[in-house]
Amino acid sequence: MDISKLRQKVSVLRIERKKLEDKLLSFRGEMLPYYLKEYYFPCGKVNCKCKKGKLHGPFLYIVGKEGDKRIFQYVKRKDIHTIEKTAGSYKRYQKTLAEIRKINKTISDSFNQIRKELIVKK
Repeated sequence: MDISKLRQKVSVLRIERKKLEDKLLSFRGEMLPYYLKEYYFPCGKVNCKCKKGKLHGPFLYIVGKEGDKRIFQYVKRKDIHTIEKTAGSYKRYQKTLAEIRKINKTISDSFNQIRKELIVKK
């Protein structure tokens, strides 16, 4: 690839990265580093439909990790909206960070290619 095109590519990526950085800086409100998951469970009744495979649920739980500890906590119906909002914010934040990392790698690779092109061959 020619150096001019690599430089143009880096310029475009820097603009995109700036937009993503601004997006992260504009995040407001709380974030919850967990995700919501539906679970179905059997009960203890002998003749219940769940003994034939039709489990009870769905029951919503937040799932995640804090250090080495796994978090698994029931979510009350009245809290679902708040949990969805805060967990969703965290997910979007993390996704944006991943996009920035990907752009940074592409920029770094482009600079390495430019360096290779500029090295004088004997």
